[in-house]
Amino acid sequence: MATTRKTDAGKSVRSVKMLIDGNWIAAKDGRELPVESPGNREIIAHIPRGGAADVDAAVKAAAKAFPAWMKVPPRDRGRM
Repeated sequence: MATTRKTDAGKSVRSVKMLIDGNWIAAKDGRELPVESPGNREIIAHIPRGGAADVDAAVKAAAKAFPAWMKVPPRDRGRM
């Protein structure tokens, strides 16, 4: 999920969240990383800088989802 925000210079920059346990969330500690355009090095987006707490939440969500996910045929998983 992405939203757009204005920089101090009035330029629009995307702010993206990470998907953990079916929810689009920011990093638990609020940190972000800038994403630069390789062509002109301008900031084009900000992404969450996941920390240990975010990784822990993602691993727990994956473990919770695994029993149902393993029953999905590989072809269907590939399509998703």
